[in-house]
Amino acid sequence: MGNQAIIYGRIQCARAFKAGKKTGVILFNEAVLQSLPDKDDDWPFLTRHMFSVPQLGIAPVPERGFYKAQIVHFAASLKDEHHDGDQRNLGPKKYEHMLLKRLT
Repeated sequence: MGNQAIIYGRIQCARAFKAGKKTGVILFNEAVLQSLPDKDDDWPFLTRHMFSVPQLGIAPVPERGFYKAQIVHFAASLKDEHHDGDQRNLGPKKYEHMLLKRLT
């Protein structure tokens, strides 16, 4: 039986709110998240299902959960079976390469 690793957090993207409308930055970031793989067999896993973003609300209060900056939430529960320090460093490098460098 392995150990469980729970990762969670948020990524604050560019301040890109404009009167309840999706800006180019918001649309771009949503496309980046959708471009992540549906399935990933290489540890540490990174799929689009680990991420979510608040949607714009309905008038007259369109900014509910979305005030000025787009926030990307992420969470996952993983089997933590890699005890080698080099393996542990793969996670941040993979996330940076596949996601963080691409978001605006």
